[in-house]
Amino acid sequence: MAEASPTRSEVLKDFRTAAILDAARRVIGELGWTDASMERIAQEAGVAKGTLYLYFESKEDLLQRAIDHGLDQLLDATRQAVEAAGDPLERIAAAVHTGVAHARDNRALFQALVDSGARRRRADGGMSPYTSLLAELLAEGRREGTLRAVDPERSARILAHGLAGLVAESLLHGLPFPDDGDVDEMLDVFFHGLARRGDRP
Repeated sequence: MAEASPTRSEVLKDFRTAAILDAARRVIGELGWTDASMERIAQEAGVAKGTLYLYFESKEDLLQRAIDHGLDQLLDATRQAVEAAGDPLERIAAAVHTGVAHARDNRALFQALVDSGARRRRADGGMSPYTSLLAELLAEGRREGTLRAVDPERSARILAHGLAGLVAESLLHGLPFPDDGDVDEMLDVFFHGLARRGDRP
C-alpha cells in the first residue's frame, strides 16, 4: 500500500521547522550557546518569538532538534562519501573523514552540545545512527574478507569513541581541530594496530 503524500500544511511545517533549525545553528555559531537567545533565533529565522514555541518546547528542545538535524545531514553526507569510495577500508575511512569534516564545519553546534549537556540521539541498541553506520561498514568488510572476524558493533563503538575523543579534546581544551593527518593516524592504528606485524601476539 502506497504511503499517503504529505499535506500542504505538513510540507509547510517541515519547511518552517528546517528554516528555524538552520537559523538556530547560525546564531549558535555566531554567539555561542549561552548567548543564543530564542529572541535572536526568531529574528534570524524571520518569525515572531512566540512562533518558535509552536515548533519547540524550549531552548533546550530547539538545541536537541538542531543536533538531530545536523546528525541527519552528517548521515546523508557520509552515505554519499561511502558510495563514492572503493574497498571496505576506503569506505570506512571516507565515513570517518566525513564525520570529522562535519564536526569541524559545525564546531559551534558541537560546542553547544558539550556546554549544554544535551544528549545525542540514540538508535536501537544504544548506538548513535552514525555509529550504527560504521558497524554496517565493518560488517561488510568482514563479509568480504577484508577485515578479521571481529564484532562489528564493538569495533564501531571503539572507532566512534576514538573519533569523538579527537573532537572533544579540541572543544574542551581549545586545541586545533583534528586534521586529515590526525584522522589518518587514528585509522592506521585502528586498522593495523601498534605492534609491528612480526611482533603481534
